[in-house]
Amino acid sequence: MVAAEGSHHIIRYVNPAFCRLVNQERDAMIGRPFSEAIAEGRNNECVSMLERVYRTGEPELLDDQEHSSEPASYWSYSCWAIFGTEDLPAGVMIQITDTTENVRFRKRAAEMNQALLISAMQQHELTQRAEELNRALEIATQAKTQFLASMSHEIRTPLNVIMGFSELLSVPNLSEQKRNNFGERIKRQADLLLRLIDEILDLSKVEAGRLEIERIEVALPELIADIQMVMRHLAEEKGLEFSLTADDLLPRTILCDPVRLKQILSNVIGNAIKFTAAGSVRVRIRVDQTEQKLHFIVADTGSGLTPDQASRIFQPFTQADSTTTRKFGGTGLGLDLARRLARALGGDTVLVKTEAGVGSVFEITVALEGASYRSSPRTSQKPNKDGDIRLDGLSILIADDGVDNQFLLSTYLTLAGAHVELANDGEEAVSMAMDGDYDIILMDIQMPNLDGYQATERLRKLGCKVPVVAITAHAMRSEIEKCFQVGCDAHLSKPVRSPALLDMVHRMIYDRPARPAQPDGLQDSAGIQP
Repeated sequence: MVAAEGSHHIIRYVNPAFCRLVNQERDAMIGRPFSEAIAEGRNNECVSMLERVYRTGEPELLDDQEHSSEPASYWSYSCWAIFGTEDLPAGVMIQITDTTENVRFRKRAAEMNQALLISAMQQHELTQRAEELNRALEIATQAKTQFLASMSHEIRTPLNVIMGFSELLSVPNLSEQKRNNFGERIKRQADLLLRLIDEILDLSKVEAGRLEIERIEVALPELIADIQMVMRHLAEEKGLEFSLTADDLLPRTILCDPVRLKQILSNVIGNAIKFTAAGSVRVRIRVDQTEQKLHFIVADTGSGLTPDQASRIFQPFTQADSTTTRKFGGTGLGLDLARRLARALGGDTVLVKTEAGVGSVFEITVALEGASYRSSPRTSQKPNKDGDIRLDGLSILIADDGVDNQFLLSTYLTLAGAHVELANDGEEAVSMAMDGDYDIILMDIQMPNLDGYQATERLRKLGCKVPVVAITAHAMRSEIEKCFQVGCDAHLSKPVRSPALLDMVHRMIYDRPARPAQPDGLQDSAGIQP
C-alpha cells in the first residue's frame, strides 16, 4: 500500500510489503514522488492513472502491467482518491499486487493450450494422412493382386503350351508334320512369353529412369518393311485388310533407336489388330518438316472405347475393362510403354479419336533427327532363316556351364556346317582356346571358377587374337560396356535366336570390323559393335 499527496504524488506512507516489493527502505521513499519509487521507464500507465484519479476522483484499476522484463514480473494497480476538507481530492491511495505468478501460470496454460491445439491439429492431419495412405495401400494391394493374377495367367498360359508340346515331341512315331507343327507352336508361345518379360522390364527401367535410348542411323524403309511384313501376317490370320502408306518424302535414314521404334509400332499396330474383329487396320506415315516430327497414324475398325475407357487406356497394367483381359489376354502394358518410349524418342503416343463399336485412331510421333533423303530403292532385307547362312569348315568353341544352352547353340551351329567344341567353365575355355585352333569363341559371362569377363581378359593377356562374342542375359549398358572393356568383340543377349547367332558368327569371321577402343553406340540386341 502507498499513500501519495498532491498533484506531484509525494509519498507520505508505504507499508512494509511495498518496501519489500521495491527493495527499498521506508525512509528513503517518504517525501519523494511515487514515480521515483518504481523502476525507471516502467509503469507509465500507472502514473497516468494516478493523475486521472487525482483529477476526477474516480477510482481505476490496471491489471497485470509489466514491471520488468528480466526476469519478467507483473503488477496490478488499484487506485482511489483521498478527499480533503473541501471535498476535493487531496491525494491518492495505491494498492499494488504482484501478479507475476498468476500471469506466468496463465501464459503457461495458454502455451499448453496452444500446444495441445497444434498437437490436435497435427494428430488430425496425421490421421487423415494415415487414412489416405491406407486407402492408397489398399488400392496398391488390390492392383498388385490383380497384376500378379494377370501375370500368373499371362505367363502360365504360354508356359502350358510350351511344356505340353515339349512333352508331345517325345512321343514315339510322331509324324514330321506334327513335329513341325508342335515346334512352331512352342516357338510362337516362347516369343509371346519373351515379349511379356521384355515389356515388364522395359517399364521398370523407364520408371527407374534407367532406360537407355540409342541415336544411331536407321534405314527407315527397311524398318517399316519389317513391321509391315509382321503386321500384315497378323492381320491376314484374322481376315483383316491391312494397308501401310507413306509420304513420298519419307527419309531414307534417320537417327533413332530402331529397337524402341519397332517396339512402339508393334505395340500400337498389334493392339489395333488384336481388338479389330472385322474390317481393316490402316497405317499412314507422314513427315512434318515444320515440327521435325515423323508421324505414324494407326486407324482401325475395331471395338473402340467409351470415354471412361479412353481416360484409362494409357495407365499401366490397365485395360479397357475386365472382359478385355478375359477375351483378348494381355497385361495392359503395351500402350503405356509405347507412350513412354515415344516420349523418350522426342515424340508421343496419343489417342486421336475413338468411338465404341466404330474404331479408334492412334498417332505416334518421334523426332525427325539426322534425316537423309538420298535416293535408294525402298526394299526390305529378308530376315535370315536357318540354312540361309552356311558355316562349313569353321571351328567354334562354346564356353557355357549350362548343358541345355550348350546343346542349343551347338545344334544351331552344327546344322549350319560348323565344327563345335564345348568348355564347361572359364578355366577350361582358356585352356582349350590356347591349345586349340578356333575361328571364333562364344563366351557365356556367368560361369563358375572363372567367369566370362575374367576368361576373356586372361585370353587377351595371353595374346589370343580369336574373336570373342559375349553371350549373356545381362542387357544393361554397363554390362555390355564391361564386355568390351575386357576384350570381347561383340555381344549377344539371351535368348539367342538361330538367325542372329549365325549372322553374328558369319559377319565376325568374314566381315569383321576392328574392335573399338571405346564402345560407343552399344546395342541391347544382337549386333556387331563397330
